[in-house]
Amino acid sequence: INAEYMGHSECLFFFAKQYPTGVKWAIAGRSVAKLEQLRHQLGVSNLPLIVADASNLNSLDRMAQSTKVVVTTVGPYARYGTPLVEACVKAGTHCCDLTGEAQYVKATIDSFHSRAEVSGAKIVTCCGYDSVPSDLGALMMVEEMRKRHGRQCDSVKMFAGPSKGGVSGGTIASVMNIMELPWKSFMPTVKMLGDPYLLIPQGAQRGPDRRDTPSLPGYDADIKQFTTTFVMASINAKIVRRSNSILGYLPTFKYEEAMAFKGFIGLITCTTIAVVMPMLMALLFFPITRWLMKRFVLPAPGQGPSAALRKAGFFTTYLIAKSAKISSGDKVLKLRGTIRGPSDPGYGETSKMLAETGLCLAFDSQSLPYKKGGVLTPAVACGMVLVERLRKAGQSWEVTDL
Repeated sequence: INAEYMGHSECLFFFAKQYPTGVKWAIAGRSVAKLEQLRHQLGVSNLPLIVADASNLNSLDRMAQSTKVVVTTVGPYARYGTPLVEACVKAGTHCCDLTGEAQYVKATIDSFHSRAEVSGAKIVTCCGYDSVPSDLGALMMVEEMRKRHGRQCDSVKMFAGPSKGGVSGGTIASVMNIMELPWKSFMPTVKMLGDPYLLIPQGAQRGPDRRDTPSLPGYDADIKQFTTTFVMASINAKIVRRSNSILGYLPTFKYEEAMAFKGFIGLITCTTIAVVMPMLMALLFFPITRWLMKRFVLPAPGQGPSAALRKAGFFTTYLIAKSAKISSGDKVLKLRGTIRGPSDPGYGETSKMLAETGLCLAFDSQSLPYKKGGVLTPAVACGMVLVERLRKAGQSWEVTDL
């Protein structure tokens, strides 16, 4: 586990608590002193330490060659992640990360997908709350539609429901990494990120989607709640569409995400979010207000919610799937999925998702349906095997007919 940034050290504590024996693992980072301190906190006295630095390619090569899977929390990935990916691809070593940066995922696909196919390395991006519930949730709905009704899935809508948690400084740093780009790079990047099919394989068929999330508040009759923009849809939806392109749900498969709230208070909440979000983006756009926000309001990298808040957190994700029509007279069938995590989505549950992805890559290779390497999504790399792991780890993944 590459532990260079300790904002997601809960991933390490998850390993130490859940897998004290039978799993051969080590922690890596630049500072021996910090690694020794962390090893003491973990209570695993014989845990190996590996000195590796994102700016030292030889150290990354040695680390990648010494293991089967690297689990990395070193972000922003667009700034620090590429050298590690290159080392893993060369060594044929699997790697999973927590990025939510679509521009980084795109660059990684363009640079390393073909090479990873040759070496057999599975480079699995977006293995936390961005984008496991979305990506594996969509896969779960597609699979259940086939199993229950023998029908293909025409569309999946994902709704971020009741949740409680804090924002990490690492997430803010990833946003700032885009906002601080020079103007000549900023506008092309924004335009690129507006493409719903940014991450599909080169030459793959584009589907009918024109957006990742609604820009205005609305009401969804399927879930019977008010909805509004979900900021994380900008990466989640693109990951789901890449999974569809590789796994072949349906060429015309449709997917989008929104936040969902009940009742009149929900309507007020949706309207408030729709007004406040553009204002926040405007504050982050201008250098002086961006500096003030970073200095006095937003958490810095490595900072985040308190331990008490993380423990009190939770998340709920809803999914609505509709069947594709075989003929004009077919009835549209609907399924409702619910995913629940019992702790802070950005810390406790993200750490759980990342850790279980790494373990899945390390120990479940015979059970995984997709055998090739490449720059992959969680659904492609791990499939429903990862869902079963997450269920055993305390998350709830359920599907019912509507």
